[in-house]
Amino acid sequence: MRKSKTTTVDSPVSDSANAALRQFSKLYVALASQLPAVQLVLLEGMPPELQLCTILEADPQNDFPEYQRVYHAEAEARHAVPDAPIGFRVINRIKNHSRDFGSGLPQDTQTLFRR
Repeated sequence: MRKSKTTTVDSPVSDSANAALRQFSKLYVALASQLPAVQLVLLEGMPPELQLCTILEADPQNDFPEYQRVYHAEAEARHAVPDAPIGFRVINRIKNHSRDFGSGLPQDTQTLFRR
């Protein structure tokens, strides 16, 4: 079995924003990585337009509970670090198979977690 990998965030934003971003990302990845459906967490974009993209794999006919769990993890991280300058989105890889999330990522994308 492959072991999960996590990565730290390196971002050229202000010191306080960078500290909040690191704290938020670390907490969110710790929470999201515990969810079995979460396969990948990416940091996309360049400051000030940073965004976490969470890729999950769930039955498209019954993925609402998985989305809820991911959004709950985001809400918990946002409550702990409300000033983190970052956007957020979730994609079900099974529904959106037009993008290859395993390879060929844009240069401004950093992998924070991969199952």
